[in-house]
Amino acid sequence: MVVQGAKQKQAVVSEAQLSTRIIRSLKQLGIFYIKLRGGPYQVRGMPDLLIVHKGQTMYVELKTETGELTPLQAKMGRDLINEGARWLCIRPSTERVLWTTLKMVQSA
Repeated sequence: MVVQGAKQKQAVVSEAQLSTRIIRSLKQLGIFYIKLRGGPYQVRGMPDLLIVHKGQTMYVELKTETGELTPLQAKMGRDLINEGARWLCIRPSTERVLWTTLKMVQSA
């Protein structure tokens, strides 16, 4: 029984699930990407994904709906944008922005 006006509970998507979904789609589309992983030799605050498509580079930070950027992640995003790079913070609800941006790169 469906109650009119009742809010449907939205499934919670983890960052790992979002990453898996995006990477699977990038593979299917044949788009080059690198999954950046934290480690002792990596610069802190680096985004989760580096995508290169049609000669354009895009840095993507993935977050859950309620996840917040750390100060280092926010600074890295600003620094990349100031250097002329594309940087996006993608959440499950804004995932379409990534695909729209990739389409714009493709048609440019």
